[in-house]
Amino acid sequence: MSKKIEKAMSTLKKALIEDPDYAHSWYCNLKMAFYDASGPVETGSCDREEQLRIGSEGAIGFMSRAFDVKLCPHGQLMDAFCDPCGRTHSA
Repeated sequence: MSKKIEKAMSTLKKALIEDPDYAHSWYCNLKMAFYDASGPVETGSCDREEQLRIGSEGAIGFMSRAFDVKLCPHGQLMDAFCDPCGRTHSA
């Protein structure tokens, strides 16, 4: 990997770790990309809840592998407050 790409990846990773809202926006966009790729509900391949689960797991997995950013099941940074469940998740 070139130094320029390394620096860009490092900068992005730092921003994701330091800004929970920015990390969550990445999670949401990735989740919807995986959701859309799982196919239309009308085909019967899976229901909406299954599509959402696939999207969430895909987004969490990608962010972990690409940026070493750890998210809770709701897409919030680990060790940050999680609005959906009203508590802080620990890594």
